[in-house]
Amino acid sequence: MQRFEELKEQLIAWGMNFGYTREQIIDMIPNLPLQDYALMAVEKFLHALPVTFIVLLFVLYMLLEYVFDSSVSFRVVPTNNSSCDSLEEESGSGSSLQKRIDVQIRKYIVIKVGVSILTGVLIGLTLALLHCRLAVM
Repeated sequence: MQRFEELKEQLIAWGMNFGYTREQIIDMIPNLPLQDYALMAVEKFLHALPVTFIVLLFVLYMLLEYVFDSSVSFRVVPTNNSSCDSLEEESGSGSSLQKRIDVQIRKYIVIKVGVSILTGVLIGLTLALLHCRLAVM
């Protein structure tokens, strides 16, 4: 904030060289709520973090391909500590944990793409009905 005040004083001094009074120059300077803008920027950044994290997880999951072996799956093995059950490979079982994760991620991506396309089409149609220029772009 101190730097902004210094810049403001320099701007006032520069304007006074052209014959304006200090009050006239201050009236010309817009009153910008810089703290509100800073808070808004931080809020937007913090809102984008979880979405960015999910996108990065999906990208990493898709980039790190795996070879699916249908003969190997996982089962939950109870341990002495009931809150800490572990996964153990099991041969010959139907679906694996990795396959279920893959199916759920693909389903999520398909739903997100479908909702995004539907939203775009509905907004485009609404704007076209309202005769907005460049509505269907």
